[in-house]
Formats: sequence, structure tokens, C-alpha cells
Amino acid sequence: MSEPTQKQPPERLVTARDGMVWTLRATRRDGEGLYAPEDVKDCPRWVMARGSELVAEHGARPVEVA
Repeated sequence: MSEPTQKQPPERLVTARDGMVWTLRATRRDGEGLYAPEDVKDCPRWVMARGSELVAEHGARPVEVA
């Protein structure tokens, strides 16, 4: 029997090519992160995007956190 593969946890912050920073707000059952723009404080679920969508559409990359 093969060993289960362990996914990396989603990044806490990602930044798009346009400089917009997205923050992790929730995690789907499959482990993929759900992000909303950093500036959005009210109703973030209306502007959430999956991590894979941010990478595909906006060229998002993890933000270095010191």
C-alpha cells in the first residue's frame, strides 16, 4: 500500500502581478486556500478566489514574510 501524500498548507499571503496582496481567509476541504484582497474587511466571501485561480489568472506568488 502506498503512503498518503501530504499537501503543503496554503500560503498565508500571495501577491498578484499587479501588486495586489491577497490574504488566506479559509481553506477548502481539499486543502486549497481561499483568498480575499488584503484591503477587504467586510464580506470577504463575495470576493474570494481559490489559490489556483489567483495563480492562473493573476500570476500570484507567495509573499515573503519576515
